[in-house]
Amino acid sequence: MRARARLCVAVATAVVIPVMAACSAAQGAAAQGSPGSSAIPTSPSPTTPVDPYFDSGLTIYITSTGFKPHWLVAPFHGTITWHNDTQRPQTVVFDHQEVRSGVIPPGGTFQYTPSVPISMTYHSGLGRVRHGVIQVQS
Repeated sequence: MRARARLCVAVATAVVIPVMAACSAAQGAAAQGSPGSSAIPTSPSPTTPVDPYFDSGLTIYITSTGFKPHWLVAPFHGTITWHNDTQRPQTVVFDHQEVRSGVIPPGGTFQYTPSVPISMTYHSGLGRVRHGVIQVQS
């Protein structure tokens, strides 16, 4: 299992750096704000599917099977938006910070703008069965 984890980290690092360099200029101008702001979120186009396990950008979808992508690499100074695509109210709770979304109604959103480059884990307020990772890079 450790060898697999090291391989995943090595592959993720090799993929993330070129992707972030190519995307940072385009996403640097993305909506900015604070939790609950009315900034326009960036979303993948219908022709660009979200990788459910590992993707880059500023959008996370709350689905009936969990957070998609599970691991999001986001540019620094971008506002990350969670979209509740379920039929139930949801909450997002950060594991090691005092950040909680409050109730996100079906079809609603929660936004968070990290103040520093950081890696963060979070989980669903409905239980730790659903969890995700955000990696914010400068």
